[in-house]
Amino acid sequence: MDRSWMNLSRVSNAYRNGVQTFLNFAFQNARQENMILCPCKRCGNINWHFREVVYEHLIVDGFIREYKKWIFHGECTSRGTSSTINPTNPDTAYHQYVRQDDMKGMLRDAFNMHSHGEQSFPPDFIASDDCNIGVNVFLRNGNKRVDQKLFYNAATVSERDVSICKNLSVLLRYEETNKRFGPWSRWMNRNIEDVNADEGGAQLRKKPVKVLRYFPLIPRLQRLFMSSKTADSMRWHNDERTDDGLLRHPTDSLAWKLFDRKFPSFASDPQNVRLGLAADGFNPFKIMSTSYSIWPVVLVPYNLPPWICMKQSSFILSMIIPGEKALLWTIKDFPAYANLCGWSTKGRYACPCCAAQTCSKWLYNGKKFCYMGHRLWLDGNHRFRFQRTLSEGTEEFREALEQTIGSEILLVEKKKYFFELPYWEHHILRRNLDVMHIEKNVSENIIGTILNVDGKSKDNLQSRLDLVDMGIRRDLHPQVLLNGKYRLPPLIFTMSKEEKEVFCMVWKDIKVSDAYASNISRCVSLKDGKLYSLKSHDYHILMQDLLPLALWCCMSKKVTSCIIELSNIMKAICGKVLDVEELEKVQDRAALTLCNLEKIFLPSFFTIMVHLVIHLPHEAILGGLVFYRWMFLSKLKSYCRNKRYPERSIAEGYLAEECMTFCSRYLEDVET
Repeated sequence: MDRSWMNLSRVSNAYRNGVQTFLNFAFQNARQENMILCPCKRCGNINWHFREVVYEHLIVDGFIREYKKWIFHGECTSRGTSSTINPTNPDTAYHQYVRQDDMKGMLRDAFNMHSHGEQSFPPDFIASDDCNIGVNVFLRNGNKRVDQKLFYNAATVSERDVSICKNLSVLLRYEETNKRFGPWSRWMNRNIEDVNADEGGAQLRKKPVKVLRYFPLIPRLQRLFMSSKTADSMRWHNDERTDDGLLRHPTDSLAWKLFDRKFPSFASDPQNVRLGLAADGFNPFKIMSTSYSIWPVVLVPYNLPPWICMKQSSFILSMIIPGEKALLWTIKDFPAYANLCGWSTKGRYACPCCAAQTCSKWLYNGKKFCYMGHRLWLDGNHRFRFQRTLSEGTEEFREALEQTIGSEILLVEKKKYFFELPYWEHHILRRNLDVMHIEKNVSENIIGTILNVDGKSKDNLQSRLDLVDMGIRRDLHPQVLLNGKYRLPPLIFTMSKEEKEVFCMVWKDIKVSDAYASNISRCVSLKDGKLYSLKSHDYHILMQDLLPLALWCCMSKKVTSCIIELSNIMKAICGKVLDVEELEKVQDRAALTLCNLEKIFLPSFFTIMVHLVIHLPHEAILGGLVFYRWMFLSKLKSYCRNKRYPERSIAEGYLAEECMTFCSRYLEDVET
């Protein structure tokens, strides 16, 4: 039977006639009480409706995707031809197409009843069939509400609330509720009357200053091994991984392999879990408040295969910290370095990789540090090393800096936390640079400078006066006019008004596929000539794919080719399969590209985020694929439904999502 009409427009006559043909077939072979299962996108073969309702749904919403074999409406696919069967007759082959959900396996794993065999369910459990969902629902004592709560408690691991003092530095346990720690107290100054007091009279309960919500880790790891759907995946890195010398998984990274050599007893058991810790702060109120932030701490189990490891459903929420402020490595954006690792991300030694050897220079007019000196990573005889006008007006004879790794870095301020782990000082990669966050900042620098956006451009009078102080690039020094004002000579990337309009029109007219990026055309202001409200992932797409295309039609070849090379470097680092030898070549390309950028842009352009590009290829060699080492915590923001209690709302949303994820692993054709 020809079903090409299902792909036609729903307003066409051919589609309407095809719907009538489908209804005639379905009501002839799969009718029950003058109703059939509705195959529209909303009902999804779950709800039963009359003919008129099904027809309306199929015209308005259309069929569910890829429903070409009408197995729920009387069509048998065991042979190559269409045949009719009776879904109400249990003796027919229709039972082959009933959902094969492993409900008994889900209950065994949830209640940990593997040791009792098939007859391990409680005696007061009965099975009831619900034809609307096609699965078995187990009820206890006929009380569905009580049973749902029982199963929810079994499928999830509850969280614990721990009171903390005002400055977040002291955790107050329950047995220490009446103690005071210096000038800090667990309780707020005022008391709140408990509206849920007993009949004996109203009770006064104290309200904690802040509450840290802790989600126990060990029970959640135990559940991964207890579930029959995830136990094998936790050994994937040892049993099924392809070992051909290329980087496809953190197991292939140098940091993982050196850790195994240092601790062979730990590495001998493939069920030992390797975790990555990610932390980031966000404002749960968005634009409603800027003085409050929440810091979720998320753990990533790296034992899982690539197609599961970095899914939101695999992340383990460890803590929710309110306020303004064996582990493989930590993941966070660069400003969080100071909070999580104790390394200052500002000042003369802001680069944690170069440490005390950071090449920085104070700009007296711009009132900030710039980070140049990328000639250090070039070959000893490269011509850029001897060009005095390139950087600080000097020649470069020093050798390339060696990145500080492992126990060479002593983090005194935070040593009492992570360094209490016996293996922490032996890690060669303890902290990861978030590549997507770096791409965002570099893209903002480039776009804000070439469009000359107020507050974003790195080309201004102070930047030109810094050139005068440094004695370089004299053709760009500001010129004093007769009226006392300054004239800034145009740079090679200076765009006219018409070129800015062409540049912005490229973004305004661009269209991308679904789930590739946000609607970038809505983030362009032709009147103001700037981009706004772009997310980190949008800048990631912009840097690697779209920015070179937009610059090609309105920028000089010298500038465009340099930015294209920078985009190619980012794309090479973020590949799905990496080769160590190729990454070493990318390291040389990154040094040369940054030197070319020093010849194009002013010193104020080279913030610490631009400098960090030089270290990304080396980190990829140590840690492996980049997408295992960046943060996607946006899902937690959607859990914040109650603005009055944002942390409590996020905790409840995560626990509910955790329960649904556990159940979905046992359901047929349900994506986890």
